[in-house]
Amino acid sequence: GGATIDEASLPLGDALRTLGRVGGASARELVLHGGEAYELLFCCSDAQPGLNLPVTRVGTIDAAPGLRLRGVDGTVRELETRGHVHFGGTV
Repeated sequence: GGATIDEASLPLGDALRTLGRVGGASARELVLHGGEAYELLFCCSDAQPGLNLPVTRVGTIDAAPGLRLRGVDGTVRELETRGHVHFGGTV
């Protein structure tokens, strides 16, 4: 299987936006490809009684293989695999 990430649902806080401006990357690029642990990502069904945690749904797990990004305009495209490999440079 694979997954589709909804760009409009990505949590982009003010501190991340500032970091992106200073470093020359957009907050969206940092979240998708920055290489640092931004937020914990996990999968669960929609119905999680008693979870009592602040969570943000950022996408769905799909039957189709690969990773996709649904843009704020609704278009879906394949998401390029990039990032940092610790002790080995970049992907």
